[in-house]
Amino acid sequence: MSDNHQPNDPMRIALEKGIEETAKIAKDYLDKLIVPGLEQSGGLIGDTVAFWRFKNKVNLILKAKAFLEKKGIEPKRLLPKVVAPLLEAGSLEEEADMKNRWAALLASAAEKPEKVPPAFPKILSEISSIEARILEWMTDRVHKQIGWIATFNEIQEVFKIATWEYELLMGNLVRLNLCRASQSSYLMGDESSSSTEWFSYQRVEFTRLGYAFVGACRFSD
Repeated sequence: MSDNHQPNDPMRIALEKGIEETAKIAKDYLDKLIVPGLEQSGGLIGDTVAFWRFKNKVNLILKAKAFLEKKGIEPKRLLPKVVAPLLEAGSLEEEADMKNRWAALLASAAEKPEKVPPAFPKILSEISSIEARILEWMTDRVHKQIGWIATFNEIQEVFKIATWEYELLMGNLVRLNLCRASQSSYLMGDESSSSTEWFSYQRVEFTRLGYAFVGACRFSD
């Protein structure tokens, strides 16, 4: 906001008032999620974080609140070791679809705390939007009884990604144990025709961890 605004600028006052009221709603709802005695006076919101992170935290909480209220679910209290990393990591997100997944993860935790172990926020913070979409696609294949295994060609055709990008994405998903290599090989050469070898996941299997993780991040389904 421009520094030319006067201290009593009506527009600025209205904006700040709106932010305060929205933050109060988020803080009141956050109090429902945290075990009594551990809330530390709203410290999870963080008074010293950058404004855009603060706004993201508020929106994340309110979106989770909307998810739960739409289903008529009263939230259960959560330990800070789940809520704190979820809010901190979620506040860094800029992509709309990933913001929805963070809010869904919070809503899932508030509905059934046992569905969201402390590792899930860390996992979500370490995957990209396209990786999340690949996992959701694999979940849909399981629901349609197509199977738990997908091939390199199937994934490449659906998501229109280059071989090198597929290698990076799948390497990360395997590292996180969301998928595992079902068949692999070494390929020779790269796009510049240099003499190079790299590991290729020809067939990948969706894991039970990956399936549970996607379910926790798709609360609105």
